[in-house]
Amino acid sequence: MPSLTALSLSIRYRGAELAIDADPIQVRITRADDGPPTLEVTVHGRHAKLRRGERRTFSLPGQSVGA
Repeated sequence: MPSLTALSLSIRYRGAELAIDADPIQVRITRADDGPPTLEVTVHGRHAKLRRGERRTFSLPGQSVGA
């Protein structure tokens, strides 16, 4: 059975548009320039505050970005 190797979606959360791109190695969250000044996100227990227009990349457990 084929497995999912990547996922890309856009959502609106608390008035902010987020673009989420995930693959087996990392999750990238890009925030549009809308909604509240900061927005807290959590990926596998790692917390970050994203400001408008900011992007953050999270390595998934056991993986390293660029490996």
